[in-house]
Amino acid sequence: MKKQSLWIRLLILALALCMMVSAFAACAAEDDDTDDNGTEDGTEDSKTVEEETDFIDDSLDVTFDNATVRILGDASYRKQVYCFEDEIEDNPIREVIFKRNETVQDRLKIEIVMDTSAKGAWGGASDFAREVEAAIDTDPYDAMACYNLTPYMLAQKGFCANLYSDDSYMDLTAPWWPSSLLSEILVNDTLYAVTESNDYGLLRNMMAMFFNVELLEARNLESPYDLVANNEWTIDKLSEMIKDTYEDKNSDSKKSAGDVFGFGNATNAKRDAWFFALGYKYSEVQNNEIVSLVGDPKIQDYIDKMVDFYSTNDTLLGDDMKAQGGSA
Repeated sequence: MKKQSLWIRLLILALALCMMVSAFAACAAEDDDTDDNGTEDGTEDSKTVEEETDFIDDSLDVTFDNATVRILGDASYRKQVYCFEDEIEDNPIREVIFKRNETVQDRLKIEIVMDTSAKGAWGGASDFAREVEAAIDTDPYDAMACYNLTPYMLAQKGFCANLYSDDSYMDLTAPWWPSSLLSEILVNDTLYAVTESNDYGLLRNMMAMFFNVELLEARNLESPYDLVANNEWTIDKLSEMIKDTYEDKNSDSKKSAGDVFGFGNATNAKRDAWFFALGYKYSEVQNNEIVSLVGDPKIQDYIDKMVDFYSTNDTLLGDDMKAQGGSA
């Protein structure tokens, strides 16, 4: 929050750095007693540890005398950023998150207290914002871990610190910060929210496409690998490849489990990936102002293309299959 913006900057930076520290530590633990850059007696050659791991050190050198740092975390996403010790058993991802936060507390000499009473996911951002407003005059939070639209709602009311300022400790050119932070959401030299490259939510929501090699060969279709290598892998090419691929295996005249489809989405929501994968944007920064692109003719062309893509039996949506009691 605004009153304690210095803590926010330090905490966010350290969380990202310590995430990387734990990742490199895990890699180092798997090495043999003698590696390619060392000797049998354990001494190092002329290469430094930094060169061996490609780890870029930071210049953060500050502690806070065991101060308490309060974080308001969205109840829906709390375990993405904070885990209690009794929640990490048999869950390697939560264990990494827990150890990362332990490292942050030890390095900065702080105690992190996470409040997860507020729900602020899709449709609940206003409730989350009210929780912040209620606390601002009594016991303000130092940082927030929340749905990505919420910080900007609060920034309009002056409740968020500008993380892009002269007294900020954050080096946003460092590789653990996405370059799009500055190219996409920095407006009027202000930045009110960040996500780092190792963010659990970011990794968890990445999408990938899989294909059936046997079906491709049986239908004499081109290899997607070759198309990608030749810079010919486009949505138009995919539409062409899946055309007339549907087979009604049980002859019930409707899409059902066991039928053959040219393309399928695990869930309806996964269709959102197309918009960004194809290079479209909802808005962009022009002359230091955010300009909406919703009315751009290119976006209308995208909508028409997607409607055509999903309007045939050649494509399947997983949610439609679940509604029938089957699986995609």
